[in-house]
Amino acid sequence: MTHTDFHQSNFYLHNGDIYLFDFDDCSYTYFVNDIGITLYYALFYPFKEFENKTEYYKLFFRHFMKGYLKENTIQEEEIVYLQDSIKLRHVLLYVYYHQANDMSNLDEESMNRLKELQRVAASDDPMLPIDFVHEFKSIYNSIH
Repeated sequence: MTHTDFHQSNFYLHNGDIYLFDFDDCSYTYFVNDIGITLYYALFYPFKEFENKTEYYKLFFRHFMKGYLKENTIQEEEIVYLQDSIKLRHVLLYVYYHQANDMSNLDEESMNRLKELQRVAASDDPMLPIDFVHEFKSIYNSIH
């Protein structure tokens, strides 16, 4: 059972502890999918823009996984699917966008956003320029 919607608006910090809420999207899925969802929101919707996004992505992933591995286990064989999990969240948001909006009455900005969501969803390219397996091995070896 995973949260399946872990992002900046679904938790708060208090005295160094993290409190997660909004469990309406919980589901049975692979843990790597839950990690992919978290990374999707943290990396594509950060609270501030970063000049070197690739370095920010790697830094966030390193810190996130170090914390994750303190409480959970995940294998390199699962990390292989992280790019797919991130893409899956993107595709699901594209579908949701269609469900939540009247497609015949979109303004130009919304239509452009929809087209960009579609372009990225249809692409075979990874959404993030990171070799997650390589990064994971480095993180895993540094803490074991």
